[in-house]
Amino acid sequence: MTTTITLETHVWPVEVRTSDNHRFFTPNRASEGWAQAREFVPANTKRQFHITDSSRIEFVELPKEATGLHDHNSLIALNAACDNNTQSNTVAPADAQKAAEG
Repeated sequence: MTTTITLETHVWPVEVRTSDNHRFFTPNRASEGWAQAREFVPANTKRQFHITDSSRIEFVELPKEATGLHDHNSLIALNAACDNNTQSNTVAPADAQKAAEG
């Protein structure tokens, strides 16, 4: 089975994270594997994604000024650094950008 998901971005770009943990067995063939991907979807774009029963998909809205995944990596790293104890601390994108700039 396959599910088709249509993503329509507006003013903000989106990072799409997909993962697949599949297992396929027949009497003559066996296949197991895990794959993960990240994709940048620009603002004002429509894109379709396909998932199966072994797939997961996550949509993360990025800062308005992001032009690719590389623009978002510093924010991910900064948020991860803030999560150094059992409580999760979230840094707003504008605050993260100011902190990253010094």
